[in-house]
Amino acid sequence: MKTYVLPILVAAIALPLSLGAEQKPKSSEGMMPHDAPPAVQAHQQRDMPPPHDMMQAPRPPDQRMQDLKIQERANNVQFGHEMQKIELEKQRTELEKNRIGIEQARRNVQARHYRCPGGRAGMLLCIMIHAAVLAVIALVHLLLAIWVYLDIRKRNAGSGLWIVITLLIGFFGVLPYAIVRMGDIRSSQQ
Repeated sequence: MKTYVLPILVAAIALPLSLGAEQKPKSSEGMMPHDAPPAVQAHQQRDMPPPHDMMQAPRPPDQRMQDLKIQERANNVQFGHEMQKIELEKQRTELEKNRIGIEQARRNVQARHYRCPGGRAGMLLCIMIHAAVLAVIALVHLLLAIWVYLDIRKRNAGSGLWIVITLLIGFFGVLPYAIVRMGDIRSSQQ
């Protein structure tokens, strides 16, 4: 058992020594270990990279203030850019909401409109039905205007303005004429 323990002990001691011999001392950013500041050398002996501020030489207070002002300006610019991004995103969201609202309104309007079925034949039928409805409305307006004209001539009172109003408005023009006429009839009876 002694023969196996001795080579293992030798290997356990020799292995860390051989690994330590292969590693070279680290230099910090081109500085040789003996040129580096003492704090950096202490970090190198512990195989740790030195902190960034240990690598720089101490600065005068004015230079430090200028560096702080420059850093503050850079932070302000970055903050401004971030705020612009937030505003743009907010505007995009608003525009998207508006676009969705317009799309929904357009769909609602299209759903309310009557569409003629059946392609060209259906379209022709729809046009004919609409033309017939408009012709009937125009005929009613014309007949009402003729009635108002004949009534004005029969009574020998009134004006041609009622005829124009009846032609343009139709039934809603005849209603005020009839109310005025009834008032005239009552006043003539008394």
